[in-house]
Amino acid sequence: IPAEMRGYDISAGVKIYNSIIKDNLERSDTPQKFNISGSAAFYSTILTQNSQELAKICLEIYKEGRSRYPLNLVLGFNYACALWSFGNKQAAKIVFEELSRVNPNWDYSPNRDSLLSHRIRSLANIFPYGDYYRLSVNSFVNSSKRKTPVDIIRSTCFVYLAMFAYEEGDSNSALTFLTQANLLFPDNYWSYRLETKVRSSMDSDYSLISKAFYNAINLYPPVINEILEQGVTSEIKMGNTTEAASILEKFILVFGRIYEVDEVRSQIPNNTIETVINHMHLLSDNCSKLAKKIIMNK
Repeated sequence: IPAEMRGYDISAGVKIYNSIIKDNLERSDTPQKFNISGSAAFYSTILTQNSQELAKICLEIYKEGRSRYPLNLVLGFNYACALWSFGNKQAAKIVFEELSRVNPNWDYSPNRDSLLSHRIRSLANIFPYGDYYRLSVNSFVNSSKRKTPVDIIRSTCFVYLAMFAYEEGDSNSALTFLTQANLLFPDNYWSYRLETKVRSSMDSDYSLISKAFYNAINLYPPVINEILEQGVTSEIKMGNTTEAASILEKFILVFGRIYEVDEVRSQIPNNTIETVINHMHLLSDNCSKLAKKIIMNK
């Protein structure tokens, strides 16, 4: 299913999605048919900039599919992601809790069950799609791999549960969920990103903040854009000024290259900009000049 309808106006795109929904619901004898219909309704909702009517249809399709096929893991996961995306986080939390549990009877096949697309930015910022697709391909070649695509799905369920707890002010529960996420899939950089933020909000041991920070950026360097403040602050608090300066300079040099290409200034969070400004004195002359250029043009 195309997650985007480039070259089509909204009405034409919605018409195509509606046709996909209708064709699959008329023969809704498998969980995959419900999943395709729900996904088409989800993309249609995004295309219309979150039409409440289409969002309701999307959730009704997923809900009915899940009631008929409660053990289909991807159908349930997509349903929970749709609930979360449309603002019904309490209901999403319940589904994520169910999916996070160990169940040898989960119905899952990477060649039959399709996740909602990585082209949806809000989903791609939580789920490690690249690792998931790599493990999905490997699962056809070597079924004895230590980590599986199911581990990544369940790990991400724990990340969502951690996000919910964190937003509710329950940082201790958030860390508990993140520990589970990391155990299931140790390369889940989105989990370490959130752990960095949670530990910083708790005034946790600075070495633990630093560890989570490096776990995140070593696995996925671009995430430094979101957690630069926590990484720099933790190193300074531990007396590692040289390391703090190194973090800042790497960020400036890498982001400076991106900036020269497409000037994506709006993508720099305000707290990241403030971190650079507050610690400009740690930068070399060349990095300082580049930092000022980026900041002045943001």
